[in-house]
Amino acid sequence: MQKILGPILVLALLIGMFFLVFPASHPVGPKPLSSQSGTVKPTSTATPADISSALKIASENIDRGNFDAAIPLLEPLKSTDNAEVLSLLGYAYSGRKDFFDAISAFEASVSKKHDPRILYALAVAADAAGEAAKAKAHYTELSRLQIPPAIMTKSQLGLARNSLLVNDIPAAIEAYKRVIKEDPTQVEAFVGLIKLMKQTGVIKGIEKIREKGDPLHSRNFDYQFWLGFLYYEMGQDQPAMIAFKAASAIKPDNASPYYFQYRILRKANKVAESLIALEAYYKISQFLPYIFFQGAIDARQENHLDIAFKFIRTAILADRSLLGGEDQGTLAAVERFVTTQGTPEEKLFNTSFSLFLNGDFRGALNKAREILPKLKDPILKADLFRVQDECGKVVSGEEAYSAYQANINATQKNAMSRLKSAMTARKNLGAGNPSAALDDLKTKALGNPRDAKLQYATALQLARAGDIEGAKVFLRETIRANPNVSEAYFSLARLSQSEGNAAETIAHLEQALKVNPGNSQARSLLASVRLDSGDLERAVSDAKGAILANPNNCEARLVLANVYVQNQNQEQALHEIEYGLSIETDPVRRQQFEALKRKLEAHEN
Repeated sequence: MQKILGPILVLALLIGMFFLVFPASHPVGPKPLSSQSGTVKPTSTATPADISSALKIASENIDRGNFDAAIPLLEPLKSTDNAEVLSLLGYAYSGRKDFFDAISAFEASVSKKHDPRILYALAVAADAAGEAAKAKAHYTELSRLQIPPAIMTKSQLGLARNSLLVNDIPAAIEAYKRVIKEDPTQVEAFVGLIKLMKQTGVIKGIEKIREKGDPLHSRNFDYQFWLGFLYYEMGQDQPAMIAFKAASAIKPDNASPYYFQYRILRKANKVAESLIALEAYYKISQFLPYIFFQGAIDARQENHLDIAFKFIRTAILADRSLLGGEDQGTLAAVERFVTTQGTPEEKLFNTSFSLFLNGDFRGALNKAREILPKLKDPILKADLFRVQDECGKVVSGEEAYSAYQANINATQKNAMSRLKSAMTARKNLGAGNPSAALDDLKTKALGNPRDAKLQYATALQLARAGDIEGAKVFLRETIRANPNVSEAYFSLARLSQSEGNAAETIAHLEQALKVNPGNSQARSLLASVRLDSGDLERAVSDAKGAILANPNNCEARLVLANVYVQNQNQEQALHEIEYGLSIETDPVRRQQFEALKRKLEAHEN
């Protein structure tokens, strides 16, 4: 993914362009201090010459990136209210990534001397600190000043970025338009505007954008991909296909354009061509089970049983619930194909896979362990590892469920006893008891213990009223009445998470997913909890599972982005961040995506 430009982290570097045009004039004292990390006289006794010397040496240290040496020289002089002292202190803080201190220093400097260079530094510091409203205000002010074109472009991009964070879409659009008009070489403005068109559902004007953008950015992956995405969302499949194919040519190892090519071709009933696109996607990513399940059916109908075998096993190993779907005889056809025409390794693989399909998980697990050393084909071996993993989860899950059930029953017995005692005590207080209305709800639910819907509705009402312990009691009663209510386990998990009990949260979520493996929300929350506990491998697995069930699950995409950042996989991280920002509407999560994006940009700079 193309490196994203923006104001991030080492401000001294970012502001360098400004100083090339408006060079700074640091006062030069008659005599430097005793050393470049020397001391400064107390403010009350510092002379203009002392201040001048300190400024000179601090400036030299900042130029060399030695911020820790500059700060002790400048901090004793803050109370002099010298604008240059304050601005240099801001640069030093910024270089050390102490952005909130930098903001304070720059604000004080600007209040003394309204220098556009310092105002720009202030805007960038606020941007880096995540102070979107403040950054937007400063970038807006800069847009009205006479400043160098390169800095104006950066200011407009900053204005657009922070306008989006505070949900001021018109301001973002105008900022992007100004960049396109004044500096069309900036691909970020084109991509940003295209994303906003997709977000708002307005495609009018795209041809004018492309008149300027295509000659400059037709070889840029982001430009082509988001053009394709916009056309796809607007139902214009022909230009979408052209853009997605261009994106694939630029980055053939990126799976996303192939996915959309498959969807477009499948929609047009061009089945044979769609299988080619799906195979290209498969070589890069195997995490779309419902797509591969349909692809297997299509491949069987096209008499490509080798492809059908590959797709069907990938789909079912990613989502066992697909075994209950209508496969139009694909599994049976694949079984015959492997038996009669399969390679020796495919036949060996199938001895375990067939047991898995028939629900003999323990048998499939034992067979997988036996034959794994004998397989050489890397794809078959990877799939057999998945068979082993899935069967291991089921077998261990049966044992874990027994322990979970015993624990929840013991907890419920004690909680129910406390609840009934408390209700009796409150009843003796008389009609003025403020908890009487809630107790009436509880009494009704206790009188209908087999009504799972009533138990669950009571739990939700108690939670909304702030009676968390009561909510837990009736969520557990919901499970006693009907162990297949996935939402009850999920709600218990949310309550455990709010109390900081990670182990209990995970246990409840695992039960929610046992009941409903396709619960994307439960799986993404599980991924988030695992991420917080440092279990990155399983966090990735759960996040990808959540996205399989719902590609627009932004909680899961945020988990993946965080893991990729930790693993220094910048391209994958940016892909997840950009996808998340293109669809996320929750302002808190959007800020989390933006903060992560700034972190990546800082690393690149």
